[in-house]
Parts: sequence; C-alpha cells; structure tokens
Amino acid sequence: MCSMHHTRFLRGGDPGETGSRRTKNMGAGCQEEACASPAARRGRCRKHYRVLLLSEREACAVEGCAKPWEQAGLCGMHHWRKLGGDVGRAGYTDQRYGDLRCRIFGCDRRAQSRWMCVAHYQFLRVNGSEAAVWTSCPACGVTVDLRRSDGRLRPNRPLLCLTCLASRPRGRWCMTVHQVALRDGGDCSICDLPVDLTLKRPNLLSPSIDHVVPRARGGLDVPGNVALAHLFCNISKGTRLSA
Repeated sequence: MCSMHHTRFLRGGDPGETGSRRTKNMGAGCQEEACASPAARRGRCRKHYRVLLLSEREACAVEGCAKPWEQAGLCGMHHWRKLGGDVGRAGYTDQRYGDLRCRIFGCDRRAQSRWMCVAHYQFLRVNGSEAAVWTSCPACGVTVDLRRSDGRLRPNRPLLCLTCLASRPRGRWCMTVHQVALRDGGDCSICDLPVDLTLKRPNLLSPSIDHVVPRARGGLDVPGNVALAHLFCNISKGTRLSA
C-alpha cells in the first residue's frame, strides 16, 4: 500500500475509508470570500485556517498584550523574548533596543539588529566582519574617516587620505590592455579564464586593467602592479588584495 492507505489502515483498519481530511477537502475551494486558494483544513486554505485557529485561542499571558498565544501561552514576539531570557514589559510594541545607539565606534544611529544600525548590520552580513568607521591611510598612516557628511558609510570607501588621493596619477594607465595581454598572456589574472580583447565596455566580460595592490590601499600605477582581468572580476574584487 502507499503511505496514505497504510496510514488509514493503521488508524482505523480500513485503507479505503473516504472520511479523511485529504478526501474531504480534495478539489474544494476556501470558504472565505474573494479567496481562490484550495481548501486545506476545515474548509479553508492554509492562511485562513491559521487566522481561524488563532482567533479561537486566548490572549497572550503577558499583561496588556491582546495578541493570541502561539507557543507556550505567549504570542510570537513574547515567546521569542522569553528564549532570550526576558519576556519584556506589558508594552509589547516597544522595540527590543529602545533608544540604544549603534555599538560601532563613532556611529550615533539607533540600533536595529545585533546592537548595530541598519547600515552596519548589512555590512556585517555582506562582508562577514564588522565595519570600521576609522582607518589608517596605508600610504602615510594618517587617520581616515570612512563616513559621509550625513554619517553613513561611503559605498566606495577609499582607504587613502585626501592628500594621497590627490597625488595619485590621473588619466591613462601606465600600460594599455593590449600591452598587458602581450606581456602576461590573454588570461584573466583573477579567474584564469581567457579574456576577449575585442569586447568593449559596458560588457562585463570586456578587458580591464586590475591593480594587484588596489590604488585605494596605496598601490601604485606602475607596470609591476597591473594585470589583465575581466571587467566583472575587477569590479567584484573591489579594494581587496585578492578576489
């Protein structure tokens, strides 16, 4: 027997019974108005069945909370707080972090997750490490502020101070794409795949000049510090020393 008929046999001894929940709701629609979803339980779809189930339950055990209980007599939020060791006050709409500020040095925005603001928490999720507000210029050692005038972190954070940024060479690179390809070959220095020199920007597979030590970290525009790379690989590498 299949699993369904075997379950019916263990439950009532008759694998051919037609009074099961699955048979009752088969092909029926949800009883709620303007809902075209198929019925799952008690003539309602999964969403409206959950609404019905919660409406029949008593309120949360925390005084002042009118939400229906979901686990252990508590609503979802208070049950989550209980797991953290503190159910919380009667005002269940209060934020967990209240008016506490971001714990990153130099940031005065309100904490949202892991005692950090939204920007620093997003930086942690993307990069795997906490963002720093201050850093030292790798060229001269001067302290560099990585924030904009509004206090947010710069999307493309230069690690050099303003003096070193102004002293960087501008205009054309020290070598062209074809010169680097003739010297090192036609493979990308990051992904080791061939580079089509006939492609042009904004094609992401077009050739580009990659600085082995990024210029944002003090790397110089000299022949020994440049290599051939796809435009996409170069952008993905960013200011890291390795891709």
